[in-house]
Amino acid sequence: MRQDRVGYLDILRSAAICFVVFLHAISSYVTDDALYGSATWIVCIVLNEFCRMGVPLFFMISGFLLLGSSKEETALGFYNKRLPKLIIPLIVWNVIYYLLPISPGGYSLSEFFARFFNNGTSYHMWYIYSMIGIYLIAPFLKKLLINCSAGEAVLLLGVLTWNTTLQPMLNTVTPFYFNLTGSQSAGYLGYFLLGYIVGRYNFSKKWRYAVYALGAVGAFLGIYGNIAMSSREGLHLISNSGFTINHYLAVGALFCFAKYNFANAQNAVSNVFSRHSYNIFWVHALVLTFANQYIALPKAWMQIMVTFVLAMAVSLFVSVVIERGKKLHIK
Repeated sequence: MRQDRVGYLDILRSAAICFVVFLHAISSYVTDDALYGSATWIVCIVLNEFCRMGVPLFFMISGFLLLGSSKEETALGFYNKRLPKLIIPLIVWNVIYYLLPISPGGYSLSEFFARFFNNGTSYHMWYIYSMIGIYLIAPFLKKLLINCSAGEAVLLLGVLTWNTTLQPMLNTVTPFYFNLTGSQSAGYLGYFLLGYIVGRYNFSKKWRYAVYALGAVGAFLGIYGNIAMSSREGLHLISNSGFTINHYLAVGALFCFAKYNFANAQNAVSNVFSRHSYNIFWVHALVLTFANQYIALPKAWMQIMVTFVLAMAVSLFVSVVIERGKKLHIK
């Protein structure tokens, strides 16, 4: 969540929030059985694969910044500095989404608490709950990585992602069912560590090209898998899980490409969206929901683009108001 002025991180952070908002704008088309096989569905499936890099990018950026920091601090110091920045907005926005219910009749108070303690009152809040869990582990992971070589860090990445990424992949492509280490989830923590590895260590040109090639393979497999496993009888979007191997390959390649091609880039637009990405994240789901309730355009691409642009514009405006309000309060 830090907004360090590093050129390629600003670009990645801006791209990530655009991916997230656009993904939510097209999600209803991706999962609509009636659209299967249509040009609209296929285009949305392709865009879906790239947009799903948004959340992993946020995890990777945080992992690089937090795990790669040279500042020494205790676990309690880490928590005191960073957890309130997640928990306070989480409480506030849960209440806002409760007070502005997006379904007829709203929620009862008991339903509010049930949702609050189970990934929030809106579908996009799971990310913050996952990040809180990662933050609780991060200071200890950082101490562990101080004494790790690049190879050992990669091995740790494999250990962390075995349950959620590698084991499910094997269960899909082999005749055997693997369940060797239980079902504890560490998939998103893997992105956190992947961001540290790609951002911290240098890659030769040969290795960079290999990473880019794997990224292209990952993107292709994600698109092909979703199309090949779906039919008119039902959509089986096997590549949509947050930590399938195709996402790891694709987002790792994108992060690496940005690091080596935009290391010192400064762009006014990306800087703006980077600074406001956190608030945009909180607001956009509400805007998209109301936009889709009251705007109905004849073409799918029109609906997607109008709701996406509206969500980005309104969310950015609200973010600017929030940040100016904070500054006035401080003064």
